[in-house]
Amino acid sequence: MEKLSVKYCTLPAGKICAISSMQAALKAFTKMNKKGFVTLERVAKPSGEQQVVWASRNNGRIIAVLPVFEGETTTPGMILAPMTSVKEGELLNCGDYFYLTYLNNRGEMGIRALTIFADEETVRKACELRNLNVVTVEVVQLYEEQRYLAGAWLIKTLGADNPYTLMYVDLRDRVALGELDFSKVLMQVVTPGRRFSAYGTWYRLCQDEVDRFYLSRSFMQVYRRVGA
Repeated sequence: MEKLSVKYCTLPAGKICAISSMQAALKAFTKMNKKGFVTLERVAKPSGEQQVVWASRNNGRIIAVLPVFEGETTTPGMILAPMTSVKEGELLNCGDYFYLTYLNNRGEMGIRALTIFADEETVRKACELRNLNVVTVEVVQLYEEQRYLAGAWLIKTLGADNPYTLMYVDLRDRVALGELDFSKVLMQVVTPGRRFSAYGTWYRLCQDEVDRFYLSRSFMQVYRRVGA
């Protein structure tokens, strides 16, 4: 079954991502008179934490850096700090939001806001960014008094105050449903090959060659009651 595309699972980055494309970064560096070869980098901060920045290089030497997200800052010392290149398909995190790196049709790096968690691998990466030690991942359907709510990823973790973390398959369900009283919510596990709905769209749960879950579009509209 065909996996969901990056474009399908994302939206334009929005205001929280201050600079979401290589072209936008190049324009910003040019205004600073720091024009060079632009890349997206992960830089080590003195605190030991890492920050993703846009970097401008001239003759192989980094001459300036710019923050990716609103509220973040950079320091002059960052141009000398160890850096590693951010590749296509990497997941980034800012507050409650996740972002995905991609290459446009000109091969230029960009960043889009993630709206759909389309596979187990992405879910695990998101948990890693939040320092969660994942044990198991499964997909569940959420119901409240026979009313279908949403599809979600249920993650069992080690070492956290709450051993379970819930991530909506489609993050727009989180906005639409608001704060739920999960003591009143019934969870039904979705088994491989079964269909379920997330934000009004139907998906089929599949497994890859290493038995990791992923979603594919299902155009057959099938409703199943609780316990069906």
